[in-house]
Amino acid sequence: MGDLTSFLSNALSQGWMRDQQHASRLYRQDNLYDFAPKTGWIYYVTFQINPSIQQYLDQSWYQRYVTNNVVGQLVKAADLPKYLITTDTLNQYNRKTQVQTKLDYQPIGITFHDDMANATNDLWFNYFNYTTTEGTYSNPANGANSYAVQLEAYGDTKYKQKEYRYGFNPLSNAPFFTGITIYLMNKQKYLSFTLVNPKIKEWRHGDVDQTQGNKFLDSKMTVVYETVLYGKGTTGSINPGFNKNHYDKTPSPLSIAGGGSLSLFGAGGVVAGGNAIFGEGGTFGNANAIATGIQAANLAKNINGISKTAVVSELTNVGIGALQSASQGNGVTLGGIQLFKSKTGPETKALSRNITGR
Repeated sequence: MGDLTSFLSNALSQGWMRDQQHASRLYRQDNLYDFAPKTGWIYYVTFQINPSIQQYLDQSWYQRYVTNNVVGQLVKAADLPKYLITTDTLNQYNRKTQVQTKLDYQPIGITFHDDMANATNDLWFNYFNYTTTEGTYSNPANGANSYAVQLEAYGDTKYKQKEYRYGFNPLSNAPFFTGITIYLMNKQKYLSFTLVNPKIKEWRHGDVDQTQGNKFLDSKMTVVYETVLYGKGTTGSINPGFNKNHYDKTPSPLSIAGGGSLSLFGAGGVVAGGNAIFGEGGTFGNANAIATGIQAANLAKNINGISKTAVVSELTNVGIGALQSASQGNGVTLGGIQLFKSKTGPETKALSRNITGR
């Protein structure tokens, strides 16, 4: 027992074991989560098809799946841009100097779900039809004559009067894609990577296998591009919007629009709800009167439902936490609103120690 007590005493006094304050202050940064690691599964991809070639595309596919960016929403996985910088080693009187001479943009891969509507497969078919002559021979847009044309084109035409063209032969000089943009999203903000003038270098349909009963098909393409443009902004400015059609728009129950919570400073509480309605960017200043009314009604209901005991307990806990945060030089945030920042000084440290008993 004495050995255990000695170990714990040394560990705690010398800093071998610490609480969560280091990680909290590093990653959360005053409850803003500024330095929290980004997640790899919250992303959005858009495909910018050149509008000048729309006449060569399947119009029903373009209007239904491209205009609303259904194809982009079916992206299963995507690589972010990769760069390779060529360097040379110069030797000047035995002193080595590294010199950069060239920047190469490495191809990236994009994987699609092979959907039953063929929205993603038709992306390749339209690209194939636009860039390759063989695609036009089997184009369903030709109707009943498409099969006859295909048979004639691939029959014995070597010594016949009509000669067919084959191979790579774009229908126009305009590129198929003007850009592909990948958005990394967090906290209603995004960082974007736009691949300029991308071209498909490889397309692979999935493999079928009867021995894999849980297998889902996908399609993979590799693209090359000329350069990368970076961007930042708010998710509401993305066009076409990632939540335009196929996303659940029901408000979260943690938000005041979804009902909120019976708390003063918690998520969806009274302070956060008031800020959502009347704060900067709130619904009160917008034209959506119905949403404002629903949020106001939920806020009033939550105010009436809070007990006096719960308010006193929450104020006590928040007050102690605020003093601790102030003593460390951090901002004090209540209900998502930063109230003030204080400078660390001996007075606030002493006050915090007296209150918390540290």
